[in-house]
Amino acid sequence: MLTSNFRFNNLIIGIIISVILPTVRLPNLNIYFMITEIIKTLIAFPKAIQESLYLIFFRHKKEIFINQQSAVPEDGSQFINFLDLFRITLTPLTLVTKRKDKKTWRVHTIEEGK
Repeated sequence: MLTSNFRFNNLIIGIIISVILPTVRLPNLNIYFMITEIIKTLIAFPKAIQESLYLIFFRHKKEIFINQQSAVPEDGSQFINFLDLFRITLTPLTLVTKRKDKKTWRVHTIEEGK
């Protein structure tokens, strides 16, 4: 009901489309990890603003690569992995470059150099 139109025809079309569309299956979805990742993602938004200002005022920048542990267990769902990746990449000082293994992200980051 994206159109905010509650006429009978629109409701019937919406119900038919929702029945036809396949249901989403998320294997290995642990609610605890999902809620934890969503909270971490919400906390990352103010951190992103802080890092943006910090990046503007850096005089000497140094780029480094670090290995960051994944917050998701090895058998975690792809959705929780996506939230973990999104949270890391959301902030301007960090960018995930690759997945080293199931437990580690390779992260490019910028820090203050001398």
